[in-house]
Amino acid sequence: MKKVSIKAICAGVVIGLVGSTLASIVIAIVYGIPLDKIESGYSNSLYLISDLFLSLVVVFLSGYATGKIGKDNPVINSIIVGAIQLIILSSLHLKNPTMPGWYTVTMLMLLLPAAYLGGKVASKKTDLTKLV
Repeated sequence: MKKVSIKAICAGVVIGLVGSTLASIVIAIVYGIPLDKIESGYSNSLYLISDLFLSLVVVFLSGYATGKIGKDNPVINSIIVGAIQLIILSSLHLKNPTMPGWYTVTMLMLLLPAAYLGGKVASKKTDLTKLV
């Protein structure tokens, strides 16, 4: 049985959390939302959709990086990273439910598949035309 890589998983979680935070800051700056009042952007659907998209791209990239670092089992390592990010994000949204429900549900539904796809693309055996 192939091993999971703790180093790859830790790197993927850090990339995901730091990247998502930076993505949210960049989106807030683009939309002119003060960082100390970022919750005021939650009523702007375009802001939320942009934040959701960019956050999912970051999750994909964290899954990809995890897959590249944990070469022995890239997909499983990426799924573990996605699951950890899912647990962290779920607890944050339950603790402070300021985001609209549709945003939270969409993010939680797409987070694990995005991490999986990142790991799948990172695996050497992947033919990109077979992902669809």
